[in-house]
Amino acid sequence: MTHLTSFFTYYVSVLSRTIALTSGIRFMITTNRFPVYSGTPNKYLTASSNTITSGQNIFRTQRKSNAYRLRKIDYKRRLNLGTCGTIRRIEYCPGHSCFISLVLFKNNIIMYHLAYNGATVFDEVYNLYNMAVRSTPRVGDSCILRYLSIGATINNIEVRISSGSQYLRAAGMYGILLRKLPISNLTLVRFRLRVRHLVSLDSVVTLGMCSNHLWRMRVDRTAGRSARLGYKPIVRGVAKNPVDHPHGGGNGHKSKKAVPRTLWGKLLKWKKTRTHFITKKTVELLKY
Repeated sequence: MTHLTSFFTYYVSVLSRTIALTSGIRFMITTNRFPVYSGTPNKYLTASSNTITSGQNIFRTQRKSNAYRLRKIDYKRRLNLGTCGTIRRIEYCPGHSCFISLVLFKNNIIMYHLAYNGATVFDEVYNLYNMAVRSTPRVGDSCILRYLSIGATINNIEVRISSGSQYLRAAGMYGILLRKLPISNLTLVRFRLRVRHLVSLDSVVTLGMCSNHLWRMRVDRTAGRSARLGYKPIVRGVAKNPVDHPHGGGNGHKSKKAVPRTLWGKLLKWKKTRTHFITKKTVELLKY
């Protein structure tokens, strides 16, 4: 019973429930942003957003969102190598599900980084290209996969060298280093959703897990809140006419067809969409 009480207390302290002043915010649950800086971002590290203002649709389920300032985040982590940086504040970014941190380096350069889980103010982080500065990298440091040990938890993975991180940047995402293949200069990384990828040994990654890991437990509650974020409501296929969808038509309410299909008539279920799978045989062949 004690474990259940502590588990419930932890989630109540991290998740916040709004007071039902109006019917639109009743039962709405958001993540607690108590340690997050509530002021304006650094104006030298922001830019105007690329939202469409002329009214065109980006996609059939997306619309123009509210305008906001984009944060210039350092995804490459190849600058200020070996220089100690101190986290000055944790900020909320409307363009990312995870939080961002404002880092001040000792050479008086400030940059935005994606915050790792457990980041606090005045924590020290390093951009390590080699182990000359710190023998063992800590959580929040960026490092090359070549110097990490097997089983390390990582995020912000580069797909191509010096192109910036493209994988594992969302809230609560992380990967585990499974195996190194030095002859082929590759590493095997398992993502949080059990998907395995081959990444170069010279790719820069960040140790730890992305912050705001309870973001997926939020409850937006209203369609207007989703619309301001840029999402349009999706109409079911059975509610349309047969000219608009393969599931449309019929008298009254009917269930979906025997063979579910997309709007364009393609098979919706049971068909594999991935064309490249990393199997054990592939890993064994890359060893030599």
